[in-house]
Amino acid sequence: MALLTLSMVMACSEDNTSGERMDNSDKRDVLKNGLNDDIKLTGTKWKLAALVDIQTRESIEPEPKECDACYTLEFDSDTTAIGLSVLNVLNFIVTPSSIKPLGMTKIWDGENNNVDLFYYAFQTLDTTYEYSENELKIYYEEKKKYLLYKPLLQLPEEKPKLTGTKWKLAALVDVQTRESIEPEPKECDACYTLEFDSDTTAVGRSVGNVQYYIVAPSNIKMVLTTEMWDGENNNVNLFYEAFLTLDAYEYSKDELKIYYEEKKKYLFYKPLLQ
Repeated sequence: MALLTLSMVMACSEDNTSGERMDNSDKRDVLKNGLNDDIKLTGTKWKLAALVDIQTRESIEPEPKECDACYTLEFDSDTTAIGLSVLNVLNFIVTPSSIKPLGMTKIWDGENNNVDLFYYAFQTLDTTYEYSENELKIYYEEKKKYLLYKPLLQLPEEKPKLTGTKWKLAALVDVQTRESIEPEPKECDACYTLEFDSDTTAVGRSVGNVQYYIVAPSNIKMVLTTEMWDGENNNVNLFYEAFLTLDAYEYSKDELKIYYEEKKKYLFYKPLLQ
């Protein structure tokens, strides 16, 4: 069995530049064509499940089947990926529209396998690819066939959007001491809410006042507040002291933390609307 040489790999890369773009007809269901903002490949690892013929739908499993380390592909950065056949390491350059073979080691892979089919695919890569959370397809032989990969490490969970969400202040927390103070009055459902009405703005309430915020990817700043008397029997002054020094924030679907006082404390919010 003849292994693919570096010169053959580079020739393959140069001869197939015309195939880097995919027609819209090649997109299928939720598969994403190349890199996109919704799903990141970086940090994911995949296992070759089959070599598929598009016209006949024939599917060939790579051999040996019992080798967990064989036929893997890992995206170690935004622009590079490292793969394995049986015993050889393959390097790839990743762009938003293509995956291009860069080179590989040249070790004999032994017998009792069909690795030659994989090397043929590697040699005739069209460089185009598409993927979803559950599969990755890399096309070869003029897009007549593709390598079908399944995830070993799942794609990172997409961070939820803040726009359209509404939150309720649960506590004011000291980072160092972990002291937690509940805002008062506790029986007021409309008090201490925060709603993100766009990607860059939010509207909040204390007890009797309304606050307007500018939202950036790294911080939230209060820019305007009404000035009505908030009544008695509450600790709203602690909230007002907090929003004067608002800084960075972090969130998940279950909680929102807005830091203040040089990140020594934070406002702890829980979701009302997700």
